[in-house]
Amino acid sequence: MKISDELQSQVDRYILTRSFALDATLKRELADWYKWAGFGTLNIGCGTCIRNAMQKLSNHYQTDMAPKSPKIHFIGIKQEPMTFNQLKAEAKRRGIKMPNTSTKEDLIKALS
Repeated sequence: MKISDELQSQVDRYILTRSFALDATLKRELADWYKWAGFGTLNIGCGTCIRNAMQKLSNHYQTDMAPKSPKIHFIGIKQEPMTFNQLKAEAKRRGIKMPNTSTKEDLIKALS
């Protein structure tokens, strides 16, 4: 269903600022779209219902009418935390001298 330019401008405003202003005509048009989209009857006297309908309309607009951005797939590699002895060995390998009273946190800071 195609919506009017006035309602479209309010949807754009809602997407950018999360605010909108609908008169009775636009509320009826929103109710018509709401029913057409399969959400049932919209209570145009309820501000929360109108806000929720605008959210659904903006989601529909963003997913169906906006240009799609490419998805980036990321594959993470789980890393096991190093033990105190492994950190101490790494510091020694890098030539970082640490006092014998160093804690694990001190070693991590020195290696960072």
